[in-house]
Amino acid sequence: MKKKNLQKPATSSEIMTKSKGKVSDPVRMSIGNNNQKTPAFDDISFQSLIENAPDGITLIDRGGKFRYISPSAKRIFGYAVDEEMPLTPDQSTHPEDLPMVMGAINEVISNPTLVPTIRYRFINRDGSWRWIESTISNLLTMPGIESIAFNFRDISERKIAEETLKQSEEKFRMLLEMATDAFFQGDAGGNFITVNSRSTELTGYSREELLGMNIRQLFDTGELSHKPLNYNKLNQGETLINERLMKRKDGSTVVIEMHSRLMPDGTYQSFFRDITQRRKVEAELEKQRRFFEQMFLQSATSMQILDPEGWCLRVNPKLCELFGVDPGAIEGRVYNIFRDREIIKNGIDKTLETVFRDHRMAEWEVFFDIASAAESMDIAIKDKKKAWFANKAYPILDENGKLANVIIQHEDITGRRNVEEALRTKEEQLLSLINGTKDIICFKDGAGRWLQANEADLELFGLTGVDYYLKKDSELASETHPIYYQAFMNCEKSDEIAWTKGVLSVQDEEIPGVDGKLKTYEVIKTPLFNTDGSRKGLVVFGRDITSRKTSEQDLKESEAKYRQIVEYLPDAVVVHADNRVLFANPAALKVLGASSFEEIRNIPVLDFVHPDSREKAMQRIKTVMETGVPSEFAEEKFFRLNKEVFDVEIISLPVKYMGQNALQVIVRDITSRKHALQALRESEDKFRTLAESSPYAIMIYQDDRWVYTNPAGARISGYSAEELYNMNFWDISSSEYRKLIRERGKRRQEGLSAVPSYEFKIQMKGGAERWVYLSGSSILYRGRHAGIISIIDITERKQAEEAIQRERILLRTLIDNLPDTIYFKDTGCRKIVANRADLELLGMHEESEALGKTDLDLIGPEAGKRGFEDDLEVIRTGKPLINSEDDVKDPDGKIRWMLTSKIPLHDENGQVSGLVGIGHDITERKQAERIQRVLFQISNAVLVTNDLEQLFLIIREQLGTLLDTTNFYIAFYDEKTDMLSSPYFRDEKDNIPEWPAAKSATGFVIRHNKSLLADREEIEKLNKSGVLEIVGEICQEWLGVPLVVDGRAIGALVVQSYHNPEAYSQKDVEVLEFVSHQISLSIQRKKAEQDLRDALAKAEESDRLKTAFLNNMSHEIRTPLNGILGFTSLLDDPDTTPEDKEYFYR
Repeated sequence: MKKKNLQKPATSSEIMTKSKGKVSDPVRMSIGNNNQKTPAFDDISFQSLIENAPDGITLIDRGGKFRYISPSAKRIFGYAVDEEMPLTPDQSTHPEDLPMVMGAINEVISNPTLVPTIRYRFINRDGSWRWIESTISNLLTMPGIESIAFNFRDISERKIAEETLKQSEEKFRMLLEMATDAFFQGDAGGNFITVNSRSTELTGYSREELLGMNIRQLFDTGELSHKPLNYNKLNQGETLINERLMKRKDGSTVVIEMHSRLMPDGTYQSFFRDITQRRKVEAELEKQRRFFEQMFLQSATSMQILDPEGWCLRVNPKLCELFGVDPGAIEGRVYNIFRDREIIKNGIDKTLETVFRDHRMAEWEVFFDIASAAESMDIAIKDKKKAWFANKAYPILDENGKLANVIIQHEDITGRRNVEEALRTKEEQLLSLINGTKDIICFKDGAGRWLQANEADLELFGLTGVDYYLKKDSELASETHPIYYQAFMNCEKSDEIAWTKGVLSVQDEEIPGVDGKLKTYEVIKTPLFNTDGSRKGLVVFGRDITSRKTSEQDLKESEAKYRQIVEYLPDAVVVHADNRVLFANPAALKVLGASSFEEIRNIPVLDFVHPDSREKAMQRIKTVMETGVPSEFAEEKFFRLNKEVFDVEIISLPVKYMGQNALQVIVRDITSRKHALQALRESEDKFRTLAESSPYAIMIYQDDRWVYTNPAGARISGYSAEELYNMNFWDISSSEYRKLIRERGKRRQEGLSAVPSYEFKIQMKGGAERWVYLSGSSILYRGRHAGIISIIDITERKQAEEAIQRERILLRTLIDNLPDTIYFKDTGCRKIVANRADLELLGMHEESEALGKTDLDLIGPEAGKRGFEDDLEVIRTGKPLINSEDDVKDPDGKIRWMLTSKIPLHDENGQVSGLVGIGHDITERKQAERIQRVLFQISNAVLVTNDLEQLFLIIREQLGTLLDTTNFYIAFYDEKTDMLSSPYFRDEKDNIPEWPAAKSATGFVIRHNKSLLADREEIEKLNKSGVLEIVGEICQEWLGVPLVVDGRAIGALVVQSYHNPEAYSQKDVEVLEFVSHQISLSIQRKKAEQDLRDALAKAEESDRLKTAFLNNMSHEIRTPLNGILGFTSLLDDPDTTPEDKEYFYR
């Protein structure tokens, strides 16, 4: 009973005293009522009747004393008939029940017609308490009796049975409540009468709402008409299992698996399991399977899939195109890769054996004769050719680690190999480490040998001047001061730990100095691995943190003073001495009902302890103070300030507080916990029936043995209940899970937390293995911790999932190893799958970085908008986008050209559910096309331009499509004068038409007939060394290539940048060198054409001068004759008079 605000009850004598003087009608009883027409008993008969009655009778007078005790009452309480009962009624009643008894007495005194029945505890002769059930009658006004009569019987055994029954009921109620499936019990009309908590979660209705509903309300009429509730089969004893679409309170629907059966009491039970997610997962896995199948068929990479013996199972269309073969010629049991003579000749069969035998990926490049291979396997091909191929083979393992398939990819790299043969490559090694830092830096190879270390590292270990190259720490330990020996040995151990972890590791290491002082270094070790997983190198970085560690230690010592007090802050903490409270934390004030420490400062400590626990508390305090040993946890009863009694769990520890010996008490209020335990009692029959009829195994184990199983547990395991009760709980699990099951079960038996649910395999009695899903927790069973579990057989589901998962792994491995970018997007154009090639193009390392983002988020604004709009169009129309050429920027900011196809994906209803994108890098092809266009434009310019100035302008514009030509000039070399002249010079800073070739960068290129790419630092270094002299404004990046005709450099083509130190790359050098020959010929041809034009102009000018001279001479000669001829013509003129003619003759 609750004892909240319990006041000290009035005694029976006080109550009786108060009842004196009250007038009430006599209580009519059958005993001694002579007015009844039944025969009256004489005194002897009455006495015999009372003494031999099985029930006890006691009479309590007005003074609260026993007036009469019947022999049966004495026998019930363990006394002889002639033996006196020494205690008063108050003393004989259990203190906790006394208020209730007194209250009942008060009621019958106030209302004598009442005859209440109560249960309470009464003390036995041996000091034990007996439970009795008593009726109370008011006979105070009956002459000769004048007492309160108690008629009772002993119900102790019945109480024990009831309590046992309650515990059993609670056990089965918990089994039902913790069930992972929703449970419904209904009557013959389908009305719910019992539901569990899972049913409210599944339906969205409260428990009260469900108990007012009918099962048909959970389904649409269409669902019920399609799948009616079949009570006839249930009534025939069948258990029905079917899938239905259930309607939740919010209108949403879930797919459920429904197990229904008839119960012995005529009601019906159903377990609902939500399988919506399982159906969605199955649909998603099927969608992915279709997606990966499409990827395989549409991939731009040639692929074939082999079985474990090397037989070709499948090839994709790209392989057929690459090798010119029909798929039927090699698929199935037609073609075995280990029988191909061309493969054997090239040693590829040995490489493949490592894949098949060691299950490791292999990569190789080979010059392959397709015709020879086809002939050796008697396979018809369309194109007999030889080509270079890059190949990759990787194994696909099943769930047992056995080889299931081998996938081989082929890529025609003939063009790349030809380009690689033509290009010159350069390698530069790291010249020095940063020696300006005080931190230690060291590089080691895969065997842990030193490659390079900075000065701080060498100085720290006394290795300055020591040849450390390719020596291990253990070797260097003998070449320096002995004090460093252990530090070197520790380094080797921590190196191995870093290798084993495989990731960056950080730890503190103490390194001694020759002065005897220890220094603490925070050491970071980063392991590097080759592509095959072997060790490549180790980077070691260390920083002196000695000062920081010293500060941390000081802080720890300071905090230690308060650790004992604050350690248990979530609970009430009180420090007391000499029965006075010295300290109480806020939690203690709250639990005691105080708002401030002042309210409890002057209250003796023992006043907070209930009388029932006071002696125990005093002994605890005495023992701890005398022995100095902390007490064990104990349960006691305490008072709050308002005298409310509450239960606590308490522990005492001896402490020094303010210079005196004291006790630190940690108190936890467990009142609610006790009340909760008392309140959890429900119907045992109902929950036992539910557990016994559950289609899922429900089992309890304790002390490593099964102590309960329902029939489903026996059915799933194959063992009878009796056989299970003689087995350890882990015996039914398969061998690979036995250790796991045992460890988790042990924790539950100890009341500790364990993983609540998981999947594992059991081994049935006949040896067959089954997959099961377990949900478990810890319960109190017979007063001690035990494990309780619910098991569901999921074998069929696991087999289906494993089959789908194997196929998914196969196809996922496939797309992740394709060189083309492959991605999958939802209807919102967000990425939900991205292969490694796609991530590399985006500059990302983890797929999670790209998922959930659109092209607008992932690539530049222009390309992102274009890609996003293409995605929307494919999803809107359902039409694929094939071979679209797009430019995007890679992580280095370089433009990459991609040949992209986007294909819509459809769900089972034919609706567009997303798209798949495949991108093939065509950058090299596009670059080659651009170079060809530039060469064509330059060659054409020779024909259409009138002079070199126009040609140079076109050359600059065309080269500007390949690289930065903001600052550009062409210089020609005059061997006679050793001077350079620039007929075309466009520059932001300078305009130098002519300069000496000696020691100029341009002259260097012409003199050595080779290109030069130099940044500002290199130019200044060459200037300081006297190799070059700086002409004009110095730039950030300079690139010059010679213009060569007939093997002789006639000049140079130069570009430079004043702002970008990375404006040009080695690739730009190769491009300019490639086009420079054509430019040289074009310039030479145009220059010759202009020289001819100039010579023609000079000849024409000379001819013009000669003609003018002759014309002038002719004029001079002809002038006198013209006068004579004029006079002659006048004589012949008819208008001339004779006088005039005579005058002319004269």
